[in-house]
Amino acid sequence: MFPFKPVVFIVFGIEVLVGIVLITIGFFTDPKEMLDKDMPLQYFFFLIGTVLFVGPFIGGTALYFIGGARRRMAEKLKKSGLHGTATIVSINSTGRTIKNLRRMDFIFDVNVPGKMPYRIGHYEHFHINNIDNLKQGAVLKVLVDPDNQNKLMIVRREPGSL
Repeated sequence: MFPFKPVVFIVFGIEVLVGIVLITIGFFTDPKEMLDKDMPLQYFFFLIGTVLFVGPFIGGTALYFIGGARRRMAEKLKKSGLHGTATIVSINSTGRTIKNLRRMDFIFDVNVPGKMPYRIGHYEHFHINNIDNLKQGAVLKVLVDPDNQNKLMIVRREPGSL
């Protein structure tokens, strides 16, 4: 399963093409033309063109691996996570919303059977329609990483629900 949508390839493709055009312009620019007293215009085209040409590959690779790590962690927690509950001590919306998903910062009191209760900071993205269901004092089901109790995942019943 590839994490990128076609629009990402279109945007990255345009950026790469602009980079190639700027590098090409750099080859045809007179080396004596100056952008500033210390920087030839040719170097400017090479520099900006290279950044635009290489940037999407570096950024895309980083996003691919970050997304893969998150998916692997979710799969690990689904297979071997410890079932527990998390009581919302505090909840704050950061105001950051991407595709109707709002980032919410939590402080939880986590209880896992057989373990000492503990408090943890956690963030997760929720659909804006479900945020009203999140209140201080609410108890949520969670899966906790057995190797690192600071990593947890809120158990959601079905898409669109908490």
